[in-house]
Amino acid sequence: MSVVDASQALGAVRYLRSLVISRENPDAAAGWIAGQNWRGTDDLLELVRRSGVSAADDADLRGRNPILTDLASQVLAASVFGRLPGVVKLPWMSATIALGGAVRAHWVRQGVAVPASPVTLGEPGLLDEHLVGALLVARDQFLRQAGPMAERALAEELVAATAEAYDRALLDVANTGGGDAPASITSSGFTTSSTGSTLANIDTDLGGLVEELAGEDLANARWVLHPRSAAYLARLRGTGGAPAFPGLGVNGGSIMGIPAITSKGVPMDEDTAAFTQISLVVGSGIAMAGGEVELRASKQAAIEMDTQPTGDALPPTAQSTHMVSMFQANCTALMTLGHINWKPRRATVAATLTDVSY
Repeated sequence: MSVVDASQALGAVRYLRSLVISRENPDAAAGWIAGQNWRGTDDLLELVRRSGVSAADDADLRGRNPILTDLASQVLAASVFGRLPGVVKLPWMSATIALGGAVRAHWVRQGVAVPASPVTLGEPGLLDEHLVGALLVARDQFLRQAGPMAERALAEELVAATAEAYDRALLDVANTGGGDAPASITSSGFTTSSTGSTLANIDTDLGGLVEELAGEDLANARWVLHPRSAAYLARLRGTGGAPAFPGLGVNGGSIMGIPAITSKGVPMDEDTAAFTQISLVVGSGIAMAGGEVELRASKQAAIEMDTQPTGDALPPTAQSTHMVSMFQANCTALMTLGHINWKPRRATVAATLTDVSY
């Protein structure tokens, strides 16, 4: 698992705290920041002074303010995206196509026909904008009195929550897309069920995934698995009692000579079976747009305090009865919004083992 460098995200938390303490007054927030004796506050002051800009300017602010750039880089670094080599970054609304196979070049003699590559081109798809939101409510007293340790903890939580949501949508074989999240890169790839948890079963199952992607650029491939699966594989012993996967641990390593990434965002069933999955993903087969992160804080909002809210503006849908006024409760709503999308560049960029019990 990637370790979050909270120091790179502290500016974001301090920005949110300054808005709370100043009651969302940019001038008062700037004055409070100036009195904190923090180093390098120029970027933070710019973000605070522009906290009331129009929505039209907000996208530009997300893209160029160093405080938000640092936060976005930490989210990506903590996600699978940040650890996959070869991912192609494209602008919003780029048209992408998926190649159904690999293009092959051949040596030919003069006058001899060049062999055709048996490749099909998928329908173009646009990398439009999708949102990943994390919302929490904090007491104003806590935010006013928070020290360095509390700031770091809050920064880590905001980064980890957004990165985990990225990973879950990116990898879940059941995620075929729809209104909210883009389809996962595994939903259109090769899938097969686990045959068991013995070393022989695992060797056969994982070896089969490698064979399925043998025609891809395995130099840009990574195993992606849950830390629980990595811990189980690290305990397996082969002939003579030696570790079967000596280069693997809960923070990653390698399997069969291919680097491995661990993430809590790898889907795991919530029932007693707690099945999960293991994927082999080729990073160079993925196109990504966005990655920016937006911050918001408000004391004036009424928050639907529900893990499954029903309120919807389009079409208008009534919210649940659990509405809480932040002003009345002396609390503040803190929210991060990640802006991201991805699409496979080829028909199959991942092979996945499902129903993994370990």
